[in-house]
Amino acid sequence: MKRFLLIVLVLALLITMSACGSDTKKDANTETKDISQTDATETGDAEPTDAERSAYTIKAYGIDLKYPEEWKDKVEVEIADDKAAFSAGETKLFDLLFNSVEGNVLGTVRGEAYTVISVIDYVIEDDDVELLSMQKDLNFILQNLEKDYDFVEGEALWTDDDETFEIQTSVVTLRYPLKWKDKVTVDVSDTMVCFSDGDTKIFDLIFEESETGYLLGTYGDTPIYIIDYPVETSDDSAMLADINVILKYLQEDDNFTMS
Repeated sequence: MKRFLLIVLVLALLITMSACGSDTKKDANTETKDISQTDATETGDAEPTDAERSAYTIKAYGIDLKYPEEWKDKVEVEIADDKAAFSAGETKLFDLLFNSVEGNVLGTVRGEAYTVISVIDYVIEDDDVELLSMQKDLNFILQNLEKDYDFVEGEALWTDDDETFEIQTSVVTLRYPLKWKDKVTVDVSDTMVCFSDGDTKIFDLIFEESETGYLLGTYGDTPIYIIDYPVETSDDSAMLADINVILKYLQEDDNFTMS
């Protein structure tokens, strides 16, 4: 009888120890899981916002362009008279154009002289994630233009002075800002109008097919091409930009069709 009682007590003790061990193991697992979840939350890395990203400055056409610092050693920027070309190795990303009639208008930097900024972007054929990010960071440039300048996004603006004078041609009457009337020289022929400032050529409008010019559009059946020239002074740059005034009035004429 005593032996039977002893066996029962031993079995009861073993059952109790097993239950305690199971609870302890369960508590340990629960604690480990909670710690793991807490660490993941606390150590997770969030992508920095554009405002938090470092930038470096690219000077082009008298304007400071800011582009992410992380691309400084990977993206080449070639500066020409009226263009900043961004590329990574052999891959073209986008070109920023200043006071040009080409490209898609991004906006206008307003100041003593207005600067219209447009863009030509390129197809990245292999869908490389890094290259696409470099191209997308055109938006980073625009955001900083808005912070640093009086930048009007999405519009091509010219000047606050709306007064113009007329230039009679064989095809159409052109309108150009009155403030340049005493400074610009306008030479009109049957097939061309040449604008210059002294010995400096500003731009030409050609009223026939041309292999050297850029097609603005057609007036009736007559094509209108433009050739623009490198300029150096702020006045000449503003006179070149005011091609857009001519274009503005052409677009208001039903006989003109934009290219």
